[in-house]
Amino acid sequence: MQSVVCAALLIVAASAHEAFVPPTTPLRGLTRTGAPRTAPQMVTDDVPAFAKDDAGITAPLGYWDPIGLAKDEETFQFYRRAEIKHGRVAMLAMIGYAVPYFFKFDGWLATNPELKFADIPPGIDAVRAISAAGIAQLMFFIAFLDNIVFPVDSKYGIDVGPGFWWKGPEDPEQFKGYQAREINNGRLAMIGIMAAMVQDLVTDKPFPFTSK
Repeated sequence: MQSVVCAALLIVAASAHEAFVPPTTPLRGLTRTGAPRTAPQMVTDDVPAFAKDDAGITAPLGYWDPIGLAKDEETFQFYRRAEIKHGRVAMLAMIGYAVPYFFKFDGWLATNPELKFADIPPGIDAVRAISAAGIAQLMFFIAFLDNIVFPVDSKYGIDVGPGFWWKGPEDPEQFKGYQAREINNGRLAMIGIMAAMVQDLVTDKPFPFTSK
């Protein structure tokens, strides 16, 4: 489990500049130097017709739907958008989980009762330090982002929510490679954040929860 957490951190951090890839608008004014990176290996064998052009079907698993949840294109696209969304949240969560172990904002989180940011312990213990009203505010804000700002809505195509700040290359193949990297990074981050929470609960070590 410790190796999973460490591997997740290293790979997500190394590829952070490739995450949050947009669906449409090209990035202009920037040039890339050096040899291009190898795109993830796409898999086309045993893939349903409605998923043939999907960027997330890569080696080694290929098209992986063991219980047949995606019965048609509409259902498949819904689950793909949900996966992209969860992956992006998990990538941010990995960063948000680690940072408080090394840095905290100055100032007050609440005045009644008095609670400073510096008083909140990192990790799972942070939930116990925040009042019920504070937790309710967080849940409301998350629900607002989830349903209003970044809905899993077909009107945005394969992406999730307005993509005006996510930009990508004009070349379709290069763009598909970026999409595949983001999806794979998100998958790794989802595993990583779950592993981090488990390690936090079962060890008394600070992040990354390994013996020194």
